[in-house]
Amino acid sequence: MPVRLCLFFFAAAGATLVLAGCGGPTFVKVKGKFVDGGQPVAPDANRSYNLVFVPKDKGEREIGLVNNPEGEFELLGRDGRGLSPGKYQVQMQVTDPSPSKRMQPLIRRFANDQSPIVVDISEKPEPLVIDIAAYKGK
Repeated sequence: MPVRLCLFFFAAAGATLVLAGCGGPTFVKVKGKFVDGGQPVAPDANRSYNLVFVPKDKGEREIGLVNNPEGEFELLGRDGRGLSPGKYQVQMQVTDPSPSKRMQPLIRRFANDQSPIVVDISEKPEPLVIDIAAYKGK
């Protein structure tokens, strides 16, 4: 009988350790659009721009590439698992040394740490639509 009791306790302890490991960090893949008054913010012809997501709490910046006329982006995270849920400041990053006149005011407004855009990434995200028209007066 003591052998069975010992086996039971070892099995129970093992199950506890396995279940304790199931509560790891949550990550989500994010897809979305960058728009101005509902119209896509398309990159200049044959160019692209980045949306840099800077966590408000802690963590590393994540970058979504916008390289299509619909203003679409996807955030997969550094290891392909996605982003941690939370609040992120969104900054526009244009690497073109001579952006168009259309892009210049957007760069001045949204390309640095002063960008007013803050989004909340939830554990079950809907497609994210960032409409910069809501931030132009801020």
